[in-house]
Amino acid sequence: MEKSKFKTGYGTKYIKNSDKIIDQHINGNKTLDFRPVLDGDTVKSIHFDCQNIRDAVKILIYCYSDAVHGILEKVDSKYRLWIFIEEIEAYKAKLYCENTLKNCGFALRGNNKTVDYFPKSAKVHSRNSRNAMSLLPFGKGSKILIDGEFVEDFDTIEIDVVDISAEYNYPEPKMDVPVIACEA
Repeated sequence: MEKSKFKTGYGTKYIKNSDKIIDQHINGNKTLDFRPVLDGDTVKSIHFDCQNIRDAVKILIYCYSDAVHGILEKVDSKYRLWIFIEEIEAYKAKLYCENTLKNCGFALRGNNKTVDYFPKSAKVHSRNSRNAMSLLPFGKGSKILIDGEFVEDFDTIEIDVVDISAEYNYPEPKMDVPVIACEA
């Protein structure tokens, strides 16, 4: 059975990725965080954390116009747009998120920033990094937008997995190259 790194109320530890653990999260008995960036510096999902419904819907409409479908989740007073993707290098997913926010007119940094995105990094972080963990979706207090209404209870939900690899001409990441002084 595959092991995943989840964070519980007692700190970060490896636990078996089991139906029992996931059921406990979905039923609100346990809150799990996860690492968006997997070993190998890849991701299988991206998401946008929004402070209001207007911003979340703006991003959702933009993504749908590119045939990139997502799920809009409301947790407490925050909105999270989840997009489940074919596994891709984390730097490409990060660029996709940044380009999406820029094209929607959102600030990426500073005091005017109203939307956050994950992955924030193209690399796996240490477990102490605040960028390393994100709340697993569909947990306690989660409501999903279905047919124009946020609902807690539903029988099934269809989740599309989309391929964003062809959306942009992704530049290769910059590598740190040492400068060597040479005498002529």
